[in-house]
Amino acid sequence: MNFRALGLIVLTVVASLVAPVRAQEVTATPAPARPAPATSETAIATPAASPRPAPAYPIQPATGSVQLALYLLLLIALLGGGFYVMRNGFSFLQPKPKGPRKLDISETKMLGNRQFLIVAEYENRKMLIGVCPGRIDYLCTLSGAEPEFPQITSEEEK
Repeated sequence: MNFRALGLIVLTVVASLVAPVRAQEVTATPAPARPAPATSETAIATPAASPRPAPAYPIQPATGSVQLALYLLLLIALLGGGFYVMRNGFSFLQPKPKGPRKLDISETKMLGNRQFLIVAEYENRKMLIGVCPGRIDYLCTLSGAEPEFPQITSEEEK
C-alpha cells in the first residue's frame, strides 16, 4: 500500500467522523413568538416588554468540540494500532512455546556469497553446520573447548 492510498483512507475516515459533528452545530432556531396585542387597559397597567432577538446560533455547551477531540484521539489510536500490526504482525495471536527452547544458534560466521558456518546447540550438544544456497550440511560435532577435528600430521613427523 502506498502513501497516497493511505492518505486517502485517512482523509475519508476524518471526513466521515467530522460530518456528524458539523451537522449538529448547524441547527435551525425557532421563530420568536409574537406578543399579544396590547389593549388600552393592559397598556396602562403594565409597560410592554420588548422581546429579545433570538441569537443566530443557539448557545450550547461545547459538545461538538469535545466530540471532535474524542474522534481525533480515536483516529490516532487506530493509526497507532495499525502501525504496530504492520511492524510486528499478529504476534499476540500466535501460540507461545510451552517450555524451554532446546535448539539455539550460538554463533554464525559469513564466508561470503551467501555461505555461512553455524554453531547450533541442541540439548547441550554443539554441532557445526554449513549453509549455502539450496543446501545445508552437517559438518561435525563440537565438544567443550576443542572441536573434534582430525589431527593431520605430515609424513616427516612419523
